[in-house]
Order: sequence, then structure tokens, then C-alpha cells
Amino acid sequence: MLILVRALGVVIVGMASAILFNPKLLKTVMNFWRQDKRIYLAGAIRIVFGTVLLMAAPLCRLSIFIYTLGGLMMIAGLSIFMISPEWIYKMLDWWQTKPPLVARLMGLVALSIGALILYSA
Repeated sequence: MLILVRALGVVIVGMASAILFNPKLLKTVMNFWRQDKRIYLAGAIRIVFGTVLLMAAPLCRLSIFIYTLGGLMMIAGLSIFMISPEWIYKMLDWWQTKPPLVARLMGLVALSIGALILYSA
């Protein structure tokens, strides 16, 4: 189970680093999830990752952090299925209007979270 947590940390650190160095990548990723019904796939992935984190939390160094992150991921994944897609798309459009500095800051926050996941696993 810890291997999955480490893998998730590596993916988050990798994506965050890419966004940190190329903020336009965030718009590309958002546009990818906008197509067809992919937003529901994003919700399902968040639920799966949240479940993995919750199951692995007792084995981690920072178990409270992993429990919290897993719970937040579960809530975020479930909310995608409860909120209308139009509202989600409006929110994605709003984020895409932000300057590159905001994308870099989001990447930095995600990089920090990914590093904490790797340290905890």
C-alpha cells in the first residue's frame, strides 16, 4: 500500500514540477479534462486515490496529514458527481483566466503536498 502512496507522491511532484516550469501546461491539462465526460473520470480517480490514502494512512509517518488529504480527495471526487458539469466548466474557465504566476503558485503548493506525501510514505 505504501508503494501506491509513493507512486501518487511521485506523480504529484512530477506534474507540479512541470506546471511550475511551464504554467501553460495547466491550461492544457484543464482542457483535457473538459472533453466529453472526462470530468467524471477525474472524479473517479480522486475517489480511488482518496481511498488508497485513507487505507495507507496508519502505515505512514504523517498519518494525520494522509488521513486529511485522503478525506479531502474523497470529498472532491464525490462532489464532481454531485455538481453540474456546467458549473465545473465555469470554474475551469475562471482558473484559465488567471495569470501564469497563479499557475506557478498552484504548482508550488502541489509540489509541497507531493513532497509531504513522499516524506510520509
